[in-house]
Amino acid sequence: MSYQIVWDDTEQTKIRLEFYDRWTWDDWVLGHDEMHAMVASVPHHVDIIACFHTMMPRGNAIPNMKRSGSTQPPNARHTVFVNHAGPMFRQMVDTVVGVMGWTGPMFCTDVHEARVHLHQLPYDAV
Repeated sequence: MSYQIVWDDTEQTKIRLEFYDRWTWDDWVLGHDEMHAMVASVPHHVDIIACFHTMMPRGNAIPNMKRSGSTQPPNARHTVFVNHAGPMFRQMVDTVVGVMGWTGPMFCTDVHEARVHLHQLPYDAV
């Protein structure tokens, strides 16, 4: 499998979705759907850390990114991307965020930085 989903803490307040190897946009959709179901299964807010360990796949990213952002459960709090998928990935995310009028994700260089960033945010900020 080209992705893995794990709770990032024992309290289930952070979830981590990691993409490996040659992930595809189908993997993106399946991974986000599975992660969203896990987030929706708990009664509290959950922060999302999405890690991309390889380059962005070929194909049209925009509809897949729009879909994933639109299908987040209401208790999804903040999203942080650990981006090793390349600068084009960030440009695509920024484009979708701008078009959709969303508050975009934070980009970090590693999971530790993502955790520190999320820890610093006020809990009531959604």
